Amino acid sequence: MKAVLCKSFGPAEDLSLEEVDEPNIKPGHVIVAVHASAVNFPDVLMIEGKYQSRPDFPFSPGGEFSGIVTEVADDVANWSVGDEVFGSLGHGCFAEKILVNARALRAKPSSMSFGVAAGISTTYGTSYYALKQRANLQPGETLLVLGAAGGVGLAAVELGKAMGARVIAAASSDEKLAVAKAAGAEASKLGDERPALCEDALPALLVGAVRTWILHTEVIACVPCPRAPGHRGRTINAILSALEADEAGRALAIAVAIALAHTQRDAGIQAYPREHAV
Repeated sequence: MKAVLCKSFGPAEDLSLEEVDEPNIKPGHVIVAVHASAVNFPDVLMIEGKYQSRPDFPFSPGGEFSGIVTEVADDVANWSVGDEVFGSLGHGCFAEKILVNARALRAKPSSMSFGVAAGISTTYGTSYYALKQRANLQPGETLLVLGAAGGVGLAAVELGKAMGARVIAAASSDEKLAVAKAAGAEASKLGDERPALCEDALPALLVGAVRTWILHTEVIACVPCPRAPGHRGRTINAILSALEADEAGRALAIAVAIALAHTQRDAGIQAYPREHAV
């Protein structure tokens, strides 16, 4: 079978498509014929040696997949040959066939394409964790999504709407804002994510909000008034300064939440339990 291989850390141009041995079945596992694989930012970091996990060379990148079960171990009772499934492995999904722990599989709905199913786990799982587990977003609250046109951002827009929140999208161009608005954002008035423009625009957008959560698609944390280092921190600080300067903003609960632990560590930001959010 064919697989994309990473033999040394470097850019995507260094990857190669080669013939490799097919996986062998083992207890507790199934073999899946891959129909689609997602490409996410962690995949890029992994092949460049910048991710927290570094598989042994050579390895196949690709953290998410969808496909059809072709072989099932004797001790696996809940999956059958022909089942349409999806899931995530961390790496190894850029291959024609993969060995998957049976507990890591999810049934693909018949109404969902293989392409869509392959892109669900990371983006929607990340945003759901941020909005539900960390922020506990409630109906009637306001959600401001920075970087709203990316995979995690669009998922946050859709999930925020499904949870009953008012969703405000921020992106770097009118084209990206249009994409976010098509995904369900009720307000797309921030035409640029630069701190100065956020500082000017946010108070007017958030007047009357009972509680606002800010989801930054580059930072993982749930922090009280973060004063983080670097560009990301300056962006957040400007937003918070705008809220703190506004009369209505003093009553807002602020959180920055997302589920990419490596980014949290690299940014030097400590995560706090939700009860500490201001």
